[in-house]
Amino acid sequence: MPTSRRTFAVAAVAALVLPLSACGSGGDGGSSTDASGKVEGDITFQTWNLRANFKDYFEGLIADFEKKYPDTHVKWVDQPGEGYADKISADAAGGTLPDVVNVSPDLVAPLAKAGLALDLDKAAGQYEKEYLDGAWASHRIPGMDGTYAFPWYLNTGPLFYNKSLFEKAGLDPEQPPKTYDEVFDAALKIADKTDGEVATLANVPTIEDFGRYGVPLMNKEGTAFAFNDAKGVQLLARYKELYDAKALDPQALTATPESSGKKFLTGAVAMNPGSALDLANFKKQAPNLYENIGITDQITSTGHVNMYVMGLMVNAQSQRKPAA
Repeated sequence: MPTSRRTFAVAAVAALVLPLSACGSGGDGGSSTDASGKVEGDITFQTWNLRANFKDYFEGLIADFEKKYPDTHVKWVDQPGEGYADKISADAAGGTLPDVVNVSPDLVAPLAKAGLALDLDKAAGQYEKEYLDGAWASHRIPGMDGTYAFPWYLNTGPLFYNKSLFEKAGLDPEQPPKTYDEVFDAALKIADKTDGEVATLANVPTIEDFGRYGVPLMNKEGTAFAFNDAKGVQLLARYKELYDAKALDPQALTATPESSGKKFLTGAVAMNPGSALDLANFKKQAPNLYENIGITDQITSTGHVNMYVMGLMVNAQSQRKPAA
């Protein structure tokens, strides 16, 4: 699932986990990078909101693994999407992280800095050749040596829009906006035509929005953020314009992916990012929306889009690293 809109939850992970790096990560030898040895024992495998759509797949995968390694037992735990980062932070602080954890780069970074993520370059470097270079590098942490999660799956994520709301505002439902300026213009028209009852966007801009708008995110050396420049201010000013016109949802400052999704389902918001799996939810929970759903690419003013990356992290404290 897309991970970019969890800014405050990820900050909570860092706030709770990073202090652990100052006092050690457990001290019982479990943090060794040695993953050699017999594949045996009980391990816990945690995924992120995947059971509903992939239950049969994972149960079959686990059955095959346990058949291949009869001295193992895998406990599969699937956590809901909402509050996932908070769950990881609590487990990290309490020393109860599962042996294998579904992570994204932003979630694995504080865990790696705290010594809780296994360095795969040292423990499993022989598998690097099985992946594309960019995929293996996706869970490297700036300022640290090593790779801290196996690449798993990638997602660019579509952008959904409500064709009926576009049509009611006098916009061509078959020609959705492609750039940020086009989105801003359409949003102001929709807000005006609905007297502020329908917003187009439900979230404040994320770091990805700055990048796709054309704002330089890092300096040339890659050592410091650089988006606090004139173009970055310009983007925020446009969002402020939308907020004042009610073209940006009034709850955008405290929105979560779940709350934004609910607003899109009810027709209070005209556009919302998501994944292909959302179509089944639309069909079941909002048939009228499903009949009027439009699908387009991520908004970009640069011609480039971002990639959401998921990985599998091995807990550096696991006592069953070969199995993990």
